[in-house]
Amino acid sequence: MQRLFEKKLFDWKKSGMKKPLMVVGARQIGKTYTIEKFSKENFEQYLYFNLEKNMEVRNIFEESIDDEKVIRNIELYLGKKIDIEKTIFPELAKDKKLGYYKENGLFWMAVDTSKELQQVQNEYKNREDKPWGYEKVLIYTDKYLTKELFIKEGYQTSFHYHPNKDETMYIVSGKGYIEFEDKKEYFGAKDTVRIEPQTPHTIVAIENTVLHEVSTPDLDDTIRIKDFYDSQTPSGKR
Repeated sequence: MQRLFEKKLFDWKKSGMKKPLMVVGARQIGKTYTIEKFSKENFEQYLYFNLEKNMEVRNIFEESIDDEKVIRNIELYLGKKIDIEKTIFPELAKDKKLGYYKENGLFWMAVDTSKELQQVQNEYKNREDKPWGYEKVLIYTDKYLTKELFIKEGYQTSFHYHPNKDETMYIVSGKGYIEFEDKKEYFGAKDTVRIEPQTPHTIVAIENTVLHEVSTPDLDDTIRIKDFYDSQTPSGKR
C-alpha cells in the first residue's frame, strides 16, 4: 500500500497536472509523513499548512477561490515570494473543496465542477473512517441495514458482539477471516458469512478487503470487548 501510494503521487507529479490534490484515508496510516517525504524529494520547496489548527491560513482558502489571490495572500502571510511552479502544498484541506481519487480506500481526484464536488460529498455521506479502514452506511430502513466496510491488509476490527443484530457478511473483494472465541472462519471474494447476535468476533483482513454487511436494522448495537488501536473508542463503535 505504501509503495502504491508513493507511485500515485509520483504519477501525479509526472503528469504535469496543475490541479489540487486531496488524499483522504484512515487516521494514523502515514499520509502526512509520506506526502512530506515525497515533497522534499521531488520539489525544490514545499509549504505545509494544517488547516484544522491554522485558522489564519484556512481563512485565505475560504475567502476566495481565485488562485492568484490565494497565492498573493499566502505570500503576504509568509512575508516572502513563492515560485508556484516549484512549490507543492502537501495538505491543503479536509473540507471537501478539492476532490478525490479512489484506490482501495484512498481518494484523490481533481475537481473542476460542482457535480464532481457533489460526488465527493456523496462518497463521504454516512461514512466514518476507522484506524483499520472505514465503515459506511449504504441503506438504513426500518426493515434492514446495509453497510460497506473496507479493512486494510493486516488490520482488523475490534473484538466485539451485537446484543440484537443478526448480520450476514458478503465479501465483495479481498480475503481474510472472522475470528470467533473458539474458531476462525476464512473467507474470499463472493463468500458469505452469517454472524448471529451475542457472538463475539473480529474481522481480520489478509489483504485489502471490501465487504457488505446486511443485517437487522440495529444501527448502534455494538459492545466492544477489545480494541486493537484506540482504547478511547466508546462502546457502539467497531
